[in-house]
Amino acid sequence: MAGGCFILPAMLIVLALAWVHVRFGTTPLANGIFYRILSVVIAIASQSLWNLGRKVVNNWLTSALGLLVVILYFVGLNILVCSWPPG
Repeated sequence: MAGGCFILPAMLIVLALAWVHVRFGTTPLANGIFYRILSVVIAIASQSLWNLGRKVVNNWLTSALGLLVVILYFVGLNILVCSWPPG
């Protein structure tokens, strides 16, 4: 019950926003509103990532591993999908 009460409001808000986007997303007013919402979502995600990163990355090994994963991502390799040994 508690999980449902925690998730249900957020799910309904996202569902309503998705409906509004599908229905009115091509209008200039809705396009501007969603553009501003996107910047807020990016700011919230960035702040959460920063706070989590400060708690998790506490030694050189986790820093090096995190940097390696970011580099592999930009090179085009996904560490979760790649199998070892290759082939």
